Amino acid sequence: MTVDIKRIIDLRLKLHRLPELSGQEYKTSEIIERFFAKYKPDKVLNLSQTGKAFVFDSKKEGKTIMFRAELDALPIDEPKDIINHSHNKGISHKCGHDGHMAILSGLAETISFDRPKQGKVVFLFQPAEENLSGAKTIIDDPAFKEIEPDLIFAVHNLPGFEEGAVILKDGNFTGATS
Repeated sequence: MTVDIKRIIDLRLKLHRLPELSGQEYKTSEIIERFFAKYKPDKVLNLSQTGKAFVFDSKKEGKTIMFRAELDALPIDEPKDIINHSHNKGISHKCGHDGHMAILSGLAETISFDRPKQGKVVFLFQPAEENLSGAKTIIDDPAFKEIEPDLIFAVHNLPGFEEGAVILKDGNFTGATS
């Protein structure tokens, strides 16, 4: 089966039009949860107030691999003359989080077609990345203990590198938000 790219693009456009600030990502979280329903994850965890984790579990011993994206947007107005502009005054996805969520959703569709043979694959949608509080609230949430990831991969735009490049680094990556 192949990923429904139109569905992923439509998701990204919808998320772009409806950005929410850190800690207020209620509608964004609902949109993502409704989108994931089609994939039939084995478990959906509510983390912090608006965070979501979707678990695809082989029910066999193995590593837990997590992919993380952010739910929040920035308090920056977006001009109304651009196509698909933000409908929330003074708030926009200027850091690409709408795109990150769409990328992870596309990967999740692929995983739903070819579920893990061992271990688990988890898709985490973290709130409040922009105000630096989200990661801690997720890790401190008792439900996060159910996941216990062995590896976590995060998607983020990184200016200054060739288009299409994949940059990997052990430990913290972006110092301003680590």
